[in-house]
Amino acid sequence: MKIGVDMDGVIANLTPHLIDFHNHTYNTAYNITHHSIYDLTKIWQCSSKEVIKRVHKFYDSVFFHKVLPLPESKKGISYLSKNHSLILITSRPHFVENHSKAWLDKHFPNQFSKIVHTNQITQSHEKKKKKSDICKEEKVGVMIEDALEYALDCAVNGIKVLLVDSPWNQKNNLHPKIKRVFNWKEIILSI
Repeated sequence: MKIGVDMDGVIANLTPHLIDFHNHTYNTAYNITHHSIYDLTKIWQCSSKEVIKRVHKFYDSVFFHKVLPLPESKKGISYLSKNHSLILITSRPHFVENHSKAWLDKHFPNQFSKIVHTNQITQSHEKKKKKSDICKEEKVGVMIEDALEYALDCAVNGIKVLLVDSPWNQKNNLHPKIKRVFNWKEIILSI
């Protein structure tokens, strides 16, 4: 089976570094409890244009280059890649493709058959793609995701989603095609 795997929040522990970057750069005092929603405009109290500007600045910072894999993700991805074709589907912008590939080569060598950046968080006028469209094009049977918005988009388009439990995706009534999972053991057992 083809399995779609999100990057940040699923295999890459990006959020703590984004918080550290923001606190250091903008003299704020955010922590993980402030990230009870996915929408950074509400957390940082600024426009979407400003959020994109700050996230792009983060991508150019030393904080971004400190991101490590989430616990157990290496074992989980290694296990899944033995019997399935894994496609990395990330909302990262195109301009960090080389960094993403280098990071995957370092931490998850030869585990993914394809890497797709949907370009959701960008200032450019380059085309953005929905994760559900990528999943349909690639015939993905299951998407592993942490963003509720993207999970719901996939679910309403008929794609089964394993939603990695995170502070920013809490909701009681999930779509029937979405299953909340709490660790990589549950992910593997749910495939």
